[in-house]
Amino acid sequence: MNKFKKVSIVTALVGGIFLGAGQVYATSINSNIINLIQNGISSIKQHLLGQADTDVNSNLNKYKEDIRNYINSKSIETVKDLQNYEKSESSRSDKELKDYTENLKKETSAAIDNEKSKAKKEITDKVNSKIQSSQNDIEKQLEDGIKDQLKIK
Repeated sequence: MNKFKKVSIVTALVGGIFLGAGQVYATSINSNIINLIQNGISSIKQHLLGQADTDVNSNLNKYKEDIRNYINSKSIETVKDLQNYEKSESSRSDKELKDYTENLKKETSAAIDNEKSKAKKEITDKVNSKIQSSQNDIEKQLEDGIKDQLKIK
């Protein structure tokens, strides 16, 4: 039990005794003694009230400081925790976007290669057709030339 509680209990007991027994002692104790007791108790009470005020203010300041330290510590911890979380999420986003980009490049390359193959086939088909047509034209030219030229005129 702290000093304040002990003194408070003693003061309450003494005060209770005097209040309850005030009438009984009034007939056997003279009024000067009662006044001295009341003044002494009042003096003790005033001192203890001042001490209680000082003790409560001291406790208040102690716990205000405790709260300031707690908030400061919790703030630092929270900022660090959130900074670490943000870095983790940024790293995750980097990995996911890198993977997405690589997959997109592969799909795009496959689509380009497919369309390129189609275009090459069309070009080859067109050139083959043109070659065939040109060969036919050359053959016709040869035939016409032979018909026109390979005879006696």
